[in-house]
Amino acid sequence: MNSPSEQIVVTGASGRLGLAVAHLLEGQSYRVVRTDIAPPPASTAQFIAADLREYDQVQRVLAGSHTVVHLGNHPGLGASDPQNVFNENVTINENVFQCAAEVGAQHIIFASTIQLFGSKPDLETVMRPPQRPTFPITDDTPPAPSNLYSLSKQVSEVMLKFYAERCGVTTTALRLPLLHHREPHFAVTAGTENEHDIFEGFTSLTYADAAQLVLSIVTSNLTGFNAFNIGVSDRHLDYSIKELSKAFYEELPSDVTRIIDLGPVTSMTGWEPTKVEWQEESIREPKGTSS
Repeated sequence: MNSPSEQIVVTGASGRLGLAVAHLLEGQSYRVVRTDIAPPPASTAQFIAADLREYDQVQRVLAGSHTVVHLGNHPGLGASDPQNVFNENVTINENVFQCAAEVGAQHIIFASTIQLFGSKPDLETVMRPPQRPTFPITDDTPPAPSNLYSLSKQVSEVMLKFYAERCGVTTTALRLPLLHHREPHFAVTAGTENEHDIFEGFTSLTYADAAQLVLSIVTSNLTGFNAFNIGVSDRHLDYSIKELSKAFYEELPSDVTRIIDLGPVTSMTGWEPTKVEWQEESIREPKGTSS
């Protein structure tokens, strides 16, 4: 558990999640050092520009840190070559994890992804994508990445476990879903569902809830290696969980109320997501309709 006097480094602090996390921690009087390759949109007193691919720059940023909230990765395949996303994510993560151990940091909190259990395949190279995961997603669900972005996260979780078991650093991987600010185009209606929506269980989380999750972990007494599956099946506006089960997930037991099992993270940190109220404008239209 952090005390406000102990330094927390937030990497990727100029991104949407990084901004939300750093702002919330600072609002709780934590001593936060923000770092990113680019400066934040507004000036802050504790910002250090750094390229985390360069180990000497990581050392400069992490010196004196108690906790590292590591969000500074490629957020997906995007426009980058798949191997570049993989290589840079893994290099950045190893630099951060190793340096955190060297400087005596007590906790690494890492942004992983729910795409470990099913993601959009890299169609140029993936000839045999995995089957849709069996829901609900629990601690026993085996990872099955289908692109190099999600594979980089799986490899990095293996590294996190090493640093917990061999170096005594508490490490926590947050397998985050799609994050949003309640933008209406992320909501789904009957007839607009796509394979990606179904693979990820129509899950999402607001940036505010994700930041609150990080705060809950910072204030918890976790030890060892932890990997939390995060996500709320709230993007489908027309179907309840039972209706989603009937339409897409017949394997779900009748008493299940969530497609992602949040029991472990709630019991260990006290965190629970808030209910999302989607904006009404520009909701995705059913297939076959015109705008």
